[in-house]
Amino acid sequence: MNMAKNNQSQFLSNLQAYAKELTNKFSLSSVSFGAEDQLKSPIENLLKSAANILNLSIVVVTEVQEKLLSGRPDMGITINGLLIGHIELKAPGKGADTSKLKGDDKQQWEKFKNIPNVIYTDGNNWGLYRTGEKVGKIIKFSGNITCKGASAISSQNANDLLILLQDFFNWHPIVPSTPKALAEMLAPRNVECRYKTLHSYI
Repeated sequence: MNMAKNNQSQFLSNLQAYAKELTNKFSLSSVSFGAEDQLKSPIENLLKSAANILNLSIVVVTEVQEKLLSGRPDMGITINGLLIGHIELKAPGKGADTSKLKGDDKQQWEKFKNIPNVIYTDGNNWGLYRTGEKVGKIIKFSGNITCKGASAISSQNANDLLILLQDFFNWHPIVPSTPKALAEMLAPRNVECRYKTLHSYI
């Protein structure tokens, strides 16, 4: 078995364990809890496992304050001490298609859509967005992780999500080639100045 297949097999196992954990959480019908909040720890562990498979070391921080966004995305992901992207969680069932968000979630997206590298997920569905534009397809698991456990995850699901996460982790901003372009990127309306591009000019 080659390295790529080893990675896929390991991530499939990790993803199925993640689904099983969430099924166990959501099966506690006698306990009242916030559905979205139950995703935090399992998703943090899943992200770390994916990074490890990809030979990356990440640190996950929660409720990251971004002044230019007037809001707090649920998670910030750092590599080598630099913030490279965010994860925004939604309660299972809300999906990851930002064009279908409603109410407060839609208003929040209007604040967050300028983030240059963000994943929206409700645990079952995963979408990668860059400055408001969807990158690739939204990944939808074969079953519902809140009730189907490991059987909710197929090998194709694991492969697709690992590719999406690799794209997310490896994000690099386009370095401006002219002073004017740099000035535009660092303007207050553009949140990329909060990311590692800024550090490359210090």
